[in-house]
Amino acid sequence: MDLRKHIESWTSKELASFLKRQKLQVLHLEANDFSILNNKRITGSSFLHISKDDLRRSGLELGPIIEIYSLKEKIVSVINRIETNPSAEYEKDIIYYISN
Repeated sequence: MDLRKHIESWTSKELASFLKRQKLQVLHLEANDFSILNNKRITGSSFLHISKDDLRRSGLELGPIIEIYSLKEKIVSVINRIETNPSAEYEKDIIYYISN
């Protein structure tokens, strides 16, 4: 499975779980922030396409908006690099890293 499809398959709960345990960037999110993401049904697919305005309209505070959006941009950048210059081993490593 490629990285984009892997992330797009996440439910809201799986996305929240990833945000809680990922090590790509420090996130200062609180229980209420995860509740908002879950209540707004932000899935992996919507996460990859979300804008700062979308996050703002969700009811999140400014700090979490900036942190979540920044993380999303980093992930999309990695996906774009993989799709531009595919390397099966590199992609498997990334999927393993974000899945554990």
